[in-house]
Amino acid sequence: MRRFLANTNAVVVVDEAYGEFGGESSIPLLNNYPNLVILRTFSKALSMAGMRVGYLLASDPVMNELLKVKPPYNVNSFSQTAARVVLENLPLIQDRVKKILAERERLSFEMARLPGIEVFPTETNFILFRTILSSKKVYDGLLERGVLIRYLEDPALTRCLRVTVGTERENEAFLNALGDIVKSVK
Repeated sequence: MRRFLANTNAVVVVDEAYGEFGGESSIPLLNNYPNLVILRTFSKALSMAGMRVGYLLASDPVMNELLKVKPPYNVNSFSQTAARVVLENLPLIQDRVKKILAERERLSFEMARLPGIEVFPTETNFILFRTILSSKKVYDGLLERGVLIRYLEDPALTRCLRVTVGTERENEAFLNALGDIVKSVK
């Protein structure tokens, strides 16, 4: 990232929407690279997707240019208040993120043990996986068992699905249902 930032005069935007789950951030680079802009959101780790709250970190010159085009009231007062309450209780959120990370590791490990499942590395609160079956068949089978995950229709992601890391109980229900589906194939 340092080399990339040093070799361009363009503004470089880094999306850190899943930053709390990945453990690395470009924030330490801000002081040395005035062309760096970092986007963060309250949607993922802070569970405020419906509030549409986020923030941008940048150097003063970049920020001054952005403020010229920013609408004066782009976040409503309720969302601002909710964001403030979340920030005042950040230790609770950080504990929750730690639990999600631990559950993500367990879920990835257990999924990889299932026959015909390939789990991709992740730095988020969801897991992308490929199955030997059609993704539609697995998705429908999970739905029949009361489990909803993300169905992906993309030629680049053939037979892939995405599951968000849930609670231990939710993850167990998913693992049991997925296991039933892939084990039924002979």
